[in-house]
Amino acid sequence: RGEYNDVLEVYRRHLHMTFDMEDALRVIFAVIYSNQLPGDPLWVHIAAPPGTGKTELLMSCSSCKFCVTRSTVTAHSLVSGFQLPGGKDPSLLPQIMGRTFIIKDFTEILRMQRNEKDQVYSIFRGAYDGEVSKQFGNGLMRQYQGYFSMITGVTHAIFAEAGTSLGERFLIFHFVKGVGFDADEMIMAALGNAGDEKGMKEEITEAATKFLEYRVAPEERPQLPQEYAIKIMNLAQVIAMLRGEVPWDWGRQNMTHRGQYEAGTRLAKQLKKLMQGLAITNPDFKICEDDYRIAVRVALDTCNGFNLEIIEALMTDWEGEDDPQELNAREVSEKVDIPLTTCKQKLDDMEALKILSSFKTDNPSGMGGPVKCYVVNEKLIRHWKDSNLGHYIRQRDNVPRVRKHFRKGGSSD
Repeated sequence: RGEYNDVLEVYRRHLHMTFDMEDALRVIFAVIYSNQLPGDPLWVHIAAPPGTGKTELLMSCSSCKFCVTRSTVTAHSLVSGFQLPGGKDPSLLPQIMGRTFIIKDFTEILRMQRNEKDQVYSIFRGAYDGEVSKQFGNGLMRQYQGYFSMITGVTHAIFAEAGTSLGERFLIFHFVKGVGFDADEMIMAALGNAGDEKGMKEEITEAATKFLEYRVAPEERPQLPQEYAIKIMNLAQVIAMLRGEVPWDWGRQNMTHRGQYEAGTRLAKQLKKLMQGLAITNPDFKICEDDYRIAVRVALDTCNGFNLEIIEALMTDWEGEDDPQELNAREVSEKVDIPLTTCKQKLDDMEALKILSSFKTDNPSGMGGPVKCYVVNEKLIRHWKDSNLGHYIRQRDNVPRVRKHFRKGGSSD
Protein backbone atom coordinates (compact mmCIF):
# COMPACT_ATOMS: atom_id res chain seq x y z
CA ARG A 1 0.00 0.00 0.00
CA GLY A 2 3.02 2.33 0.35
CA GLU A 3 3.93 4.57 3.26
CA TYR A 4 1.63 7.19 4.78
CA ASN A 5 4.39 9.82 4.57
CA ASP A 6 4.58 9.31 0.80
CA VAL A 7 0.83 9.94 0.55
CA LEU A 8 1.20 13.01 2.75
CA GLU A 9 3.86 14.43 0.43
CA VAL A 10 1.35 14.31 -2.44
CA TYR A 11 -1.06 16.42 -0.40
CA ARG A 12 1.73 18.84 0.52
CA ARG A 13 2.56 19.43 -3.14
CA HIS A 14 -0.95 20.71 -3.81
CA LEU A 15 -2.44 22.01 -0.57
CA HIS A 16 -1.40 24.34 2.21
CA MET A 17 -1.01 21.50 4.72
CA THR A 18 -0.80 23.07 8.17
CA PHE A 19 -0.17 20.88 11.23
CA ASP A 20 -3.92 21.04 11.83
CA MET A 21 -4.71 19.75 8.35
CA GLU A 22 -2.13 16.99 8.63
CA ASP A 23 -3.70 15.84 11.90
CA ALA A 24 -7.15 16.07 10.26
CA LEU A 25 -6.00 13.87 7.37
CA ARG A 26 -4.72 11.21 9.76
CA VAL A 27 -8.04 11.29 11.62
CA ILE A 28 -9.96 10.87 8.35
CA PHE A 29 -7.78 7.92 7.34
CA ALA A 30 -8.12 6.47 10.85
CA VAL A 31 -11.93 6.55 10.66
CA ILE A 32 -11.90 4.78 7.29
CA TYR A 33 -9.48 2.11 8.52
CA SER A 34 -11.41 1.69 11.80
CA ASN A 35 -14.25 0.17 9.81
CA GLN A 36 -12.10 -2.96 9.51
CA LEU A 37 -11.89 -3.28 13.30
CA PRO A 38 -14.48 -4.99 15.53
CA GLY A 39 -16.62 -3.00 17.96
CA ASP A 40 -18.91 0.01 17.87
CA PRO A 41 -18.56 2.32 14.84
CA LEU A 42 -16.39 5.42 14.88
CA TRP A 43 -18.11 8.67 13.88
CA VAL A 44 -16.15 11.94 13.68
CA HIS A 45 -17.03 15.49 12.65
CA ILE A 46 -14.23 17.48 10.97
CA ALA A 47 -15.14 21.03 12.02
CA ALA A 48 -13.63 24.13 10.40
CA PRO A 49 -14.77 27.36 8.72
CA PRO A 50 -15.57 27.32 4.98
CA GLY A 51 -12.57 27.55 2.67
CA THR A 52 -10.03 26.02 5.06
CA GLY A 53 -9.47 22.74 3.23
CA LYS A 54 -11.70 20.21 5.01
CA THR A 55 -13.71 19.47 1.86
CA GLU A 56 -10.56 18.74 -0.17
CA LEU A 57 -9.40 16.29 2.49
CA LEU A 58 -12.76 14.52 2.68
CA MET A 59 -13.38 14.35 -1.06
CA SER A 60 -9.89 12.98 -1.71
CA CYS A 61 -11.19 9.73 -0.16
CA SER A 62 -14.39 9.61 -2.22
CA SER A 63 -13.05 7.14 -4.82
CA CYS A 64 -12.15 4.50 -2.24
CA LYS A 65 -14.41 1.49 -2.82
CA PHE A 66 -14.94 1.17 0.93
CA CYS A 67 -16.44 4.69 1.15
CA VAL A 68 -19.79 6.15 0.15
CA THR A 69 -19.87 9.94 -0.26
CA ARG A 70 -22.81 12.34 -0.28
CA SER A 71 -23.03 16.12 -0.06
CA THR A 72 -25.80 15.81 2.51
CA VAL A 73 -28.73 13.49 3.33
CA THR A 74 -32.40 13.53 4.26
CA ALA A 75 -34.45 11.03 6.23
CA HIS A 76 -36.14 9.87 3.01
CA SER A 77 -32.85 9.31 1.21
CA LEU A 78 -31.51 7.28 4.15
CA VAL A 79 -34.62 5.09 4.43
CA SER A 80 -36.99 5.33 1.49
CA GLY A 81 -40.63 4.25 1.43
CA PHE A 82 -40.51 4.04 -2.35
CA GLN A 83 -40.14 0.63 -3.95
CA LEU A 84 -38.47 0.23 -7.33
CA PRO A 85 -39.55 -2.36 -9.93
CA GLY A 86 -38.63 -5.84 -8.85
CA GLY A 87 -38.82 -4.87 -5.18
CA LYS A 88 -35.49 -3.06 -5.22
CA ASP A 89 -34.76 -0.73 -2.31
CA PRO A 90 -33.47 2.75 -3.26
CA SER A 91 -32.53 3.57 0.37
CA LEU A 92 -29.02 4.80 1.09
CA LEU A 93 -28.64 2.98 4.41
CA PRO A 94 -28.10 -0.55 3.02
CA GLN A 95 -25.50 0.86 0.59
CA ILE A 96 -23.33 2.23 3.40
CA MET A 97 -23.49 -0.74 5.78
CA GLY A 98 -19.97 -2.08 6.30
CA ARG A 99 -18.41 0.98 4.70
CA THR A 100 -17.41 4.51 5.67
CA PHE A 101 -20.06 7.14 5.05
CA ILE A 102 -18.58 10.54 4.12
CA ILE A 103 -20.94 13.51 4.36
CA LYS A 104 -19.32 16.51 2.76
CA ASP A 105 -21.54 19.14 4.39
CA PHE A 106 -23.22 18.11 7.63
CA THR A 107 -24.06 21.78 8.19
CA GLU A 108 -26.94 21.36 5.73
CA ILE A 109 -28.46 18.82 8.12
CA LEU A 110 -28.10 21.29 10.99
CA ARG A 111 -30.10 23.84 8.96
CA MET A 112 -33.06 21.52 8.38
CA GLN A 113 -36.44 22.16 9.93
CA ARG A 114 -36.61 20.68 13.43
CA ASN A 115 -38.94 17.81 12.54
CA GLU A 116 -36.91 16.78 9.48
CA LYS A 117 -33.63 16.97 11.40
CA ASP A 118 -35.07 14.89 14.23
CA GLN A 119 -35.99 12.18 11.72
CA VAL A 120 -32.41 12.08 10.39
CA TYR A 121 -31.03 11.94 13.93
CA SER A 122 -33.43 9.15 14.86
CA ILE A 123 -32.20 7.04 11.95
CA PHE A 124 -28.57 7.73 12.86
CA ARG A 125 -29.16 6.79 16.50
CA GLY A 126 -30.54 3.43 15.42
CA ALA A 127 -27.73 2.95 12.91
CA TYR A 128 -25.07 3.61 15.55
CA ASP A 129 -26.61 0.84 17.67
CA GLY A 130 -26.67 -1.49 14.69
CA GLU A 131 -30.37 -1.70 13.85
CA VAL A 132 -32.83 0.55 12.01
CA SER A 133 -36.49 -0.20 11.34
CA LYS A 134 -39.15 2.09 9.88
CA GLN A 135 -42.79 1.48 9.03
CA PHE A 136 -44.32 3.50 6.19
CA GLY A 137 -47.95 4.43 5.63
CA ASN A 138 -48.15 2.25 2.52
CA GLY A 139 -47.53 -0.82 4.71
CA LEU A 140 -43.87 -1.16 3.71
CA MET A 141 -41.47 -2.06 6.51
CA ARG A 142 -37.75 -1.33 6.14
CA GLN A 143 -35.33 -3.11 8.48
CA TYR A 144 -31.53 -2.97 8.40
CA GLN A 145 -28.82 -4.39 10.61
CA GLY A 146 -25.10 -3.63 10.59
CA TYR A 147 -22.62 -0.87 11.25
CA PHE A 148 -20.75 1.78 9.32
CA SER A 149 -18.15 4.38 10.22
CA MET A 150 -18.86 8.01 9.41
CA ILE A 151 -16.81 11.14 8.80
CA THR A 152 -18.38 14.52 8.09
CA GLY A 153 -17.37 18.04 7.20
CA VAL A 154 -19.10 20.71 9.25
CA THR A 155 -18.70 24.33 10.31
CA HIS A 156 -18.52 25.57 13.90
CA ALA A 157 -22.37 25.50 13.90
CA ILE A 158 -22.02 21.95 15.20
CA PHE A 159 -21.16 23.30 18.64
CA ALA A 160 -24.70 24.67 18.99
CA GLU A 161 -25.89 21.04 18.86
CA ALA A 162 -24.13 20.12 22.11
CA GLY A 163 -27.38 19.24 23.88
CA THR A 164 -28.73 16.80 21.30
CA SER A 165 -28.91 13.09 21.95
CA LEU A 166 -26.94 12.43 18.75
CA GLY A 167 -23.95 14.46 19.91
CA GLU A 168 -22.48 11.80 22.20
CA ARG A 169 -22.15 9.43 19.24
CA PHE A 170 -19.72 11.77 17.48
CA LEU A 171 -16.20 12.81 18.27
CA ILE A 172 -15.05 16.17 16.89
CA PHE A 173 -11.79 17.29 15.33
CA HIS A 174 -11.77 21.08 15.19
CA PHE A 175 -9.10 22.98 13.29
CA VAL A 176 -8.77 26.70 12.59
CA LYS A 177 -10.40 27.69 15.88
CA GLY A 178 -11.61 31.18 16.73
CA VAL A 179 -11.39 34.33 14.64
CA GLY A 180 -8.57 36.43 13.30
CA PHE A 181 -6.52 33.50 11.96
CA ASP A 182 -4.11 34.26 9.13
CA ALA A 183 -5.50 32.84 5.88
CA ASP A 184 -2.85 34.38 3.59
CA GLU A 185 -1.08 31.09 2.85
CA MET A 186 -4.34 29.22 2.27
CA ILE A 187 -5.44 31.81 -0.25
CA MET A 188 -2.05 31.84 -2.00
CA ALA A 189 -2.12 28.04 -2.25
CA ALA A 190 -5.59 28.21 -3.78
CA LEU A 191 -4.40 30.80 -6.28
CA GLY A 192 -1.40 28.63 -7.16
CA ASN A 193 -3.74 25.74 -7.98
CA ALA A 194 -6.29 27.85 -9.85
CA GLY A 195 -6.90 26.34 -13.27
CA ASP A 196 -5.39 23.00 -12.28
CA GLU A 197 -8.01 21.91 -9.71
CA LYS A 198 -8.89 18.79 -11.70
CA GLY A 199 -5.30 17.58 -11.89
CA MET A 200 -4.73 18.35 -8.21
CA LYS A 201 -7.83 16.43 -7.13
CA GLU A 202 -7.01 13.47 -9.34
CA GLU A 203 -3.50 13.14 -7.95
CA ILE A 204 -4.38 13.34 -4.26
CA THR A 205 -7.44 11.12 -4.77
CA GLU A 206 -5.32 8.47 -6.49
CA ALA A 207 -2.77 8.52 -3.66
CA ALA A 208 -5.46 8.32 -0.95
CA THR A 209 -7.40 5.56 -2.69
CA LYS A 210 -4.36 3.35 -3.14
CA PHE A 211 -3.43 3.76 0.52
CA LEU A 212 -6.93 3.26 1.94
CA GLU A 213 -7.90 0.14 0.02
CA TYR A 214 -5.42 -1.97 1.93
CA ARG A 215 -7.15 -4.74 3.89
CA VAL A 216 -5.89 -5.20 7.43
CA ALA A 217 -5.29 -8.82 8.41
CA PRO A 218 -6.54 -9.90 11.87
CA GLU A 219 -2.99 -10.39 13.11
CA GLU A 220 -2.12 -6.83 12.03
CA ARG A 221 -4.86 -5.17 14.10
CA PRO A 222 -3.21 -2.78 16.57
CA GLN A 223 -3.51 -3.61 20.27
CA LEU A 224 -3.90 -0.90 22.91
CA PRO A 225 -0.98 -1.10 25.39
CA GLN A 226 -1.96 -1.00 29.05
CA GLU A 227 -0.26 2.36 29.64
CA TYR A 228 -2.48 3.99 27.03
CA ALA A 229 -5.57 2.12 28.22
CA ILE A 230 -5.13 3.75 31.64
CA LYS A 231 -4.66 7.17 30.04
CA ILE A 232 -7.73 6.70 27.84
CA MET A 233 -9.78 5.67 30.86
CA ASN A 234 -8.85 8.88 32.67
CA LEU A 235 -9.15 11.06 29.57
CA ALA A 236 -12.65 9.75 28.84
CA GLN A 237 -13.83 10.67 32.32
CA VAL A 238 -12.46 14.21 32.05
CA ILE A 239 -14.22 14.75 28.72
CA ALA A 240 -17.46 13.19 29.98
CA MET A 241 -17.49 15.69 32.82
CA LEU A 242 -16.64 18.67 30.63
CA ARG A 243 -19.37 18.00 28.09
CA GLY A 244 -22.02 17.53 30.76
CA GLU A 245 -24.87 20.04 30.79
CA VAL A 246 -27.25 21.48 33.36
CA PRO A 247 -30.94 21.45 32.33
CA TRP A 248 -32.07 25.05 32.85
CA ASP A 249 -35.47 26.39 31.89
CA TRP A 250 -35.78 28.96 29.09
CA GLY A 251 -34.79 31.94 31.24
CA ARG A 252 -32.06 30.13 33.19
CA GLN A 253 -34.02 30.79 36.37
CA ASN A 254 -34.57 27.22 37.51
CA MET A 255 -33.17 23.78 36.76
CA THR A 256 -35.79 21.47 35.27
CA HIS A 257 -34.02 18.51 36.90
CA ARG A 258 -30.59 17.65 38.24
CA GLY A 259 -27.82 17.66 35.69
CA GLN A 260 -25.68 14.58 35.17
CA TYR A 261 -22.74 13.66 33.00
CA GLU A 262 -22.15 10.35 31.28
CA ALA A 263 -19.93 7.59 32.65
CA GLY A 264 -17.39 7.86 29.82
CA THR A 265 -17.57 4.21 28.71
CA ARG A 266 -18.65 5.06 25.16
CA LEU A 267 -16.02 7.79 24.94
CA ALA A 268 -13.30 5.39 26.06
CA LYS A 269 -14.25 2.85 23.38
CA GLN A 270 -14.40 5.58 20.72
CA LEU A 271 -10.97 6.92 21.66
CA LYS A 272 -9.50 3.42 21.71
CA LYS A 273 -10.81 2.72 18.23
CA LEU A 274 -9.53 6.08 17.01
CA MET A 275 -6.05 5.24 18.29
CA GLN A 276 -6.19 1.84 16.61
CA GLY A 277 -7.22 3.47 13.33
CA LEU A 278 -4.40 6.00 13.64
CA ALA A 279 -1.94 3.17 14.30
CA ILE A 280 -2.89 1.48 11.02
CA THR A 281 -1.41 4.49 9.23
CA ASN A 282 1.92 3.76 10.98
CA PRO A 283 4.47 1.55 9.17
CA ASP A 284 4.52 -1.05 11.98
CA PHE A 285 0.77 -0.83 12.81
CA LYS A 286 1.65 -0.17 16.47
CA ILE A 287 0.14 2.53 18.66
CA CYS A 288 2.62 5.29 19.42
CA GLU A 289 2.79 8.53 21.40
CA ASP A 290 1.67 10.65 18.46
CA ASP A 291 -1.51 8.58 18.18
CA TYR A 292 -2.35 9.41 21.79
CA ARG A 293 -1.55 13.09 21.16
CA ILE A 294 -4.12 13.20 18.36
CA ALA A 295 -6.63 11.24 20.47
CA VAL A 296 -6.21 13.84 23.23
CA ARG A 297 -6.76 16.62 20.72
CA VAL A 298 -9.96 15.02 19.41
CA ALA A 299 -11.15 14.43 22.97
CA LEU A 300 -10.56 18.07 23.91
CA ASP A 301 -12.33 19.28 20.77
CA THR A 302 -15.29 17.06 21.62
CA CYS A 303 -16.03 18.58 25.03
CA ASN A 304 -17.66 21.93 25.78
CA GLY A 305 -15.08 24.54 24.75
CA PHE A 306 -15.87 27.12 27.43
CA ASN A 307 -15.86 24.44 30.15
CA LEU A 308 -12.45 23.23 28.97
CA GLU A 309 -10.94 26.71 28.94
CA ILE A 310 -12.24 27.41 32.43
CA ILE A 311 -10.85 24.14 33.80
CA GLU A 312 -7.52 24.87 32.10
CA ALA A 313 -7.46 28.22 33.93
CA LEU A 314 -8.24 26.59 37.27
CA MET A 315 -5.73 23.77 36.73
CA THR A 316 -2.76 25.97 35.81
CA ASP A 317 -1.01 28.91 37.39
CA TRP A 318 -0.43 32.21 35.61
CA GLU A 319 2.80 30.83 34.09
CA GLY A 320 0.94 27.88 32.58
CA GLU A 321 2.32 25.16 34.88
CA ASP A 322 0.14 22.47 36.50
CA ASP A 323 -0.96 23.93 39.82
CA PRO A 324 -4.69 23.94 40.72
CA GLN A 325 -5.86 27.45 41.58
CA GLU A 326 -8.56 29.05 43.71
CA LEU A 327 -9.98 31.84 41.55
CA ASN A 328 -13.05 34.04 41.52
CA ALA A 329 -15.20 34.50 38.41
CA ARG A 330 -13.51 37.75 37.37
CA GLU A 331 -10.03 36.19 37.61
CA VAL A 332 -11.15 33.20 35.55
CA SER A 333 -12.77 35.51 33.00
CA GLU A 334 -9.50 37.44 32.62
CA LYS A 335 -7.44 34.28 32.18
CA VAL A 336 -9.65 32.76 29.49
CA ASP A 337 -10.78 36.04 27.89
CA ILE A 338 -14.51 35.34 27.82
CA PRO A 339 -17.30 37.65 29.03
CA LEU A 340 -17.81 37.67 32.78
CA THR A 341 -21.53 36.83 32.50
CA THR A 342 -20.79 33.76 30.34
CA CYS A 343 -17.99 32.74 32.68
CA LYS A 344 -20.25 32.93 35.75
CA GLN A 345 -22.89 30.79 34.04
CA LYS A 346 -20.37 28.10 33.13
CA LEU A 347 -18.82 28.14 36.59
CA ASP A 348 -22.24 27.72 38.20
CA ASP A 349 -23.09 24.89 35.78
CA MET A 350 -19.91 23.01 36.64
CA GLU A 351 -20.55 23.54 40.33
CA ALA A 352 -24.03 22.05 39.89
CA LEU A 353 -22.39 19.03 38.19
CA LYS A 354 -19.99 18.67 41.17
CA ILE A 355 -16.99 19.34 38.93
CA LEU A 356 -16.17 22.47 40.93
CA SER A 357 -16.60 23.54 44.54
CA SER A 358 -16.92 27.10 45.77
CA PHE A 359 -16.29 29.09 48.94
CA LYS A 360 -16.49 32.72 50.00
CA THR A 361 -13.39 34.80 50.66
CA ASP A 362 -12.55 38.44 51.29
CA ASN A 363 -12.86 40.73 48.31
CA PRO A 364 -9.31 41.16 46.85
CA SER A 365 -10.06 44.83 46.16
CA GLY A 366 -10.61 45.41 49.89
CA MET A 367 -14.06 46.82 49.19
CA GLY A 368 -17.48 45.25 49.11
CA GLY A 369 -18.69 41.93 50.43
CA PRO A 370 -17.12 38.47 50.22
CA VAL A 371 -16.27 37.05 46.79
CA LYS A 372 -17.14 33.55 45.59
CA CYS A 373 -14.08 31.51 44.60
CA TYR A 374 -14.00 28.24 42.70
CA VAL A 375 -11.73 25.21 42.90
CA VAL A 376 -11.61 21.98 40.85
CA ASN A 377 -12.80 18.89 42.71
CA GLU A 378 -10.33 16.10 43.49
CA LYS A 379 -11.93 13.58 41.11
CA LEU A 380 -11.31 15.75 38.07
CA ILE A 381 -7.82 16.70 39.28
CA ARG A 382 -6.91 13.02 39.57
CA HIS A 383 -8.19 12.12 36.08
CA TRP A 384 -6.59 15.26 34.60
CA LYS A 385 -3.16 14.35 35.99
CA ASP A 386 -3.38 10.61 35.23
CA SER A 387 -4.23 11.34 31.59
CA ASN A 388 -1.31 13.82 31.47
CA LEU A 389 -3.62 16.43 29.95
CA GLY A 390 -1.61 19.43 31.11
CA HIS A 391 1.40 18.26 29.09
CA TYR A 392 -0.60 17.81 25.89
CA ILE A 393 -2.39 21.13 26.25
CA ARG A 394 0.96 22.94 26.58
CA GLN A 395 2.25 20.94 23.63
CA ARG A 396 -0.82 21.93 21.61
CA ASP A 397 -0.39 25.62 22.43
CA ASN A 398 3.31 25.61 21.54
CA VAL A 399 3.06 23.85 18.16
CA PRO A 400 3.58 26.17 15.16
CA ARG A 401 0.49 26.11 12.97
CA VAL A 402 2.37 25.97 9.64
CA ARG A 403 4.81 23.41 8.27
CA LYS A 404 7.28 24.72 5.70
CA HIS A 405 7.47 22.77 2.47
CA PHE A 406 7.50 23.28 -1.29
CA ARG A 407 4.13 23.52 -2.96
CA LYS A 408 3.05 23.16 -6.56
CA GLY A 409 2.60 26.65 -7.95
CA GLY A 410 6.10 27.82 -7.11
CA SER A 411 5.60 29.23 -3.60
CA SER A 412 6.67 27.89 -0.23
CA ASP A 413 5.20 28.10 3.26
